[in-house]
Amino acid sequence: PPRSTLFPYTTLFRSDEQVRQADPPFLFAGVGEMGLTRTKDVYLQTAVVRENDPARGLTALLLEARRVNRDGFGAAELQRAKARILRAYEQSFNERDKTPSASYADEYVRHFLEGEAVPGIARELELARQFLADISLDEVNRAAAQWTDPTNRVVLFSAPGKAGTTVPSQDEILALVQAAERAPLEAYTDNVEEAPLLTQLPEPGRVTSELFHERIDVTEWRLSNGARVLLKPTQFKNDQLLLRGSSPGGHSLVPDHQFVPASTASTIISQSGLGAFNATQLEKKLAGKIARASTHLDSQFENISGFASPDDLETFFQLVNLRFTAPRADEEIYRSLLTRLQETVQNRRNDPEAVFADTLEVALYRNHPRHQPLSPDTLERMDRERSLQIYRERFADAGDFTFVIVGNFTLDRIRPFVERYLASLPATGRQETGRFNNDDPVRGQHTLTVHRGIEPKGTVQILFTGGTEWNDQDRYALRAAVDVLRIRLREALREDLGGVYGVGVSGNLNRWPKGAFATAIQFGCDPTRADDLIQVALKEIADLQENGPSEVNLAKIREQHLREFEIGIKENAFWLNNLLFRAQHDLPLAELLDFPEKPRNLTADAVSRAARKYFAAENRFIEIGRAHV
Repeated sequence: PPRSTLFPYTTLFRSDEQVRQADPPFLFAGVGEMGLTRTKDVYLQTAVVRENDPARGLTALLLEARRVNRDGFGAAELQRAKARILRAYEQSFNERDKTPSASYADEYVRHFLEGEAVPGIARELELARQFLADISLDEVNRAAAQWTDPTNRVVLFSAPGKAGTTVPSQDEILALVQAAERAPLEAYTDNVEEAPLLTQLPEPGRVTSELFHERIDVTEWRLSNGARVLLKPTQFKNDQLLLRGSSPGGHSLVPDHQFVPASTASTIISQSGLGAFNATQLEKKLAGKIARASTHLDSQFENISGFASPDDLETFFQLVNLRFTAPRADEEIYRSLLTRLQETVQNRRNDPEAVFADTLEVALYRNHPRHQPLSPDTLERMDRERSLQIYRERFADAGDFTFVIVGNFTLDRIRPFVERYLASLPATGRQETGRFNNDDPVRGQHTLTVHRGIEPKGTVQILFTGGTEWNDQDRYALRAAVDVLRIRLREALREDLGGVYGVGVSGNLNRWPKGAFATAIQFGCDPTRADDLIQVALKEIADLQENGPSEVNLAKIREQHLREFEIGIKENAFWLNNLLFRAQHDLPLAELLDFPEKPRNLTADAVSRAARKYFAAENRFIEIGRAHV
């Protein structure tokens, strides 16, 4: 890597720190080196600024460039940048025998068109180690000064052309640039926490029972705190371990008036760091390590997920442990988040597609408090302390969690980490399931037209909902019906009529909090043709319900599903997601391998029955988005 490659890494993380301020100068910032042409590169700073205060965001970018030009970087910043770059090369080297063909093809194209050298990853890693070891702080700072030279700079500003938006003139922007060159400027303070992630290691629990599912090569452990762990060692990737875990309950268990703090808890806490480390300190602590873990609360489950390199397992499992035992909800991060959300709310009001989606949500669920769009009222009801309290309540019991771990590991190597960091998690013995909160979609047939925007663009969404019993066979029949209908609508609406660029068809069969289905058809079109295209779509549904799919389309679906399965069973993510799903739904784990029997035995009658059931006109909601006329 050239010396100039190192300094964008450091300025990028400085920009992230500014975004996390309680009153951030911009909503988002990015820094990097970009090829302007094949012979010219540029150093690029970008920011999404507040609509009512663009000057402050631009000034913050200019000041940071000036600070880098004047002071350069510190030794610790350089070491973190080197660690990140070197770890990326090492990971590519570790996966050298699993590299997809597309990566080689892209590299060959760059070699031919741009003269990029292609010595192979082994030589590239060797060179990276050699170059990084030799690059000094003075060299990087000289490169940074060259790239941030204020005499060779272009400032680009764009804003929505709407009433009430103040766009600075060229003279005003130039005045800001000149003012930033004269403004007082303090030196950068590198906010680092040197303590270990865990100041005291937890006392390990233990594996109390073991079951081997031979057919799928999965080992199941029960831990002393009650947690269940499914482990599948693989060789699909050399430098990858994936984890997912879930526990029933979710934010459905909090009352309606606390739904906003519950549904925003994961966002607040995920941005606040862990344990003794705030977000900035944690990011620096993890420099050069491939280990991340995050949590999420949805309606019916508490969830945790993460990934790691086999070389960073202890760090990874410590992060997982901390997600349960030491969450943070920092006041400064919370205020920063509110500031950014306020701008998001303002922008959503001016985004026709966002207005379309929000209006549908409110109408479909009859203004239910758990189905409200992001709005000033939503922000008013956010509560940092209550969010942290709810999060702690939901993650207070790891005993009913199921964890799935897939990737390059051995049972002997991973067992000490599982026992120390998972089996030691708190357990209260509670037995929970998510609950129904009277938020069924509206029943009957409804049509809603939303007028928004000025472009001649129409948006259509046709929704079908209803209650039903849940079973895995019906789940597959729904999938097949969705895929067949997608083919038919693409042929009818795009290829035959030229009315759409693309059409989406989706469907879900949910088991909790009660059996229910939801299917949808979405497409964009000329607003003057929306009504006619809707009628064509409904006729295609009716024909599929009455006559079933053609043998050609049925064969396409069979082949597609079998091919997806053949590819999937060679990927870690496939096993991770399917094992957790089957564990959540009490389905035999080994029957995962029986999936090919479903497409092979799929009949036209099964597809038509599914179409009649899951695309029934009884509960149909049509929303049409049109521009103002």
